[in-house]
Amino acid sequence: MDITALYALFKSSDGIATDTRNTLSKKIYFALKGDHFDGNDFALDALSKGAIAAVVDRPALKDRTDKIFFVDDVLKKLQELAHFHRKKCKTTIISITGSNGKTTTKELIKTILSENFSCQATEGNLNNHIGVPLTLLKLKETTQFGIVEMGANHQGEIAFLCKIAAPDWGYITNFGKAHLEGFGGLDGVIKGKTELYRYLTENKGNILVHADDAEQEKAVGTYSVIRFGKNSTNDYCIQYSDAIDDELCIHFSNRKLCCPLYGAYNLPNIAAATALGIHLGVSLEQISSALSCFETQANRSQLIQKGKYSFVLDAYNANPTSTKAALMSFAQKKAESKGIILGDMLELGVEAFEEHQKIVFQALAMKFEEIYLVGSLWPQLEIEHSKIKIFEASEVLRDYFVENPSNVTTLLLKGSRGIALEKILDAF
Repeated sequence: MDITALYALFKSSDGIATDTRNTLSKKIYFALKGDHFDGNDFALDALSKGAIAAVVDRPALKDRTDKIFFVDDVLKKLQELAHFHRKKCKTTIISITGSNGKTTTKELIKTILSENFSCQATEGNLNNHIGVPLTLLKLKETTQFGIVEMGANHQGEIAFLCKIAAPDWGYITNFGKAHLEGFGGLDGVIKGKTELYRYLTENKGNILVHADDAEQEKAVGTYSVIRFGKNSTNDYCIQYSDAIDDELCIHFSNRKLCCPLYGAYNLPNIAAATALGIHLGVSLEQISSALSCFETQANRSQLIQKGKYSFVLDAYNANPTSTKAALMSFAQKKAESKGIILGDMLELGVEAFEEHQKIVFQALAMKFEEIYLVGSLWPQLEIEHSKIKIFEASEVLRDYFVENPSNVTTLLLKGSRGIALEKILDAF
């Protein structure tokens, strides 16, 4: 199907749908495939539920109705449409990637820029080869800024997403030990993430850099960038206050800006969003107001109270870098007694054993009263200690807590998404 014809149909529709369980009225249904489903199976059902067209790649559906549009590859056509729409829009695209803090930084930037501009941002963490196109296809003619999160677990993926999104701005939160299996080690992570910077330098785009991070400075070389950091030579000199349990504060131009966000590891995220906001014309008064009202997303540095127990729920994802930072912040938290619940850190490949072992030794050195380890990787360490208890799954630890309540009052939950540590809270 010709892209101009498809785009004309898109402009007359109410948007894109990829799931027949959601609203389909006046939308174009794209029959995407997954590991355990084929959207082509539901194309006719989508039309019966109000979709104005269905884009499919199964030849047998080709002539079933004039509302069926056959293409060679549905996903590629979705990506092509998203890029076509992005180029038609006058929206400024800000792309964000990094090993940790992408979603929080994206939400902080959206919150600040929304004080002055019409913004659209990636919903949740829909940041892959499907999520990025869907985000772009939600841009409206009136959208001034689109904040697009880009995730990756192997080299070449960020470069591909850049070709679709064609960003005007880019920011990398950090380089950490995430998805080591796919990237082939930390050097691979850096090479993969900096594909964003390479795209921007080749296309004369804008780059925001955390100048306190030596790897960031190395990545941009001599290219002209906007810098923020603690040094007064930066474009935006931003200092940090000591983190307290329920608030993080930064200082810029004799102003103290505070945000109800947990964890000192989030200070650079707040600083990045603030620097970008100032640079794009948001006043300090507006930034202060936006930060003060910021709400964290589910499972990301959430502070939860259940009876006598206080929880820090940071279980959306985990890798050695983010877990180490979480432990350090939690160790500084004031509490009567503290324990930790750590889930497996997935996708570490050959480095999994060593990295899990390092985390256990770090946790023991911090002298938490109770240590609970959840998943299949921890037993391989064969570490025995009176404070450590190991469970094969979150549900098993949940059931254990029902019969054996924790003796501490404050608990950190940190683990990869696949471990779903939040299920444990049902025991309290």
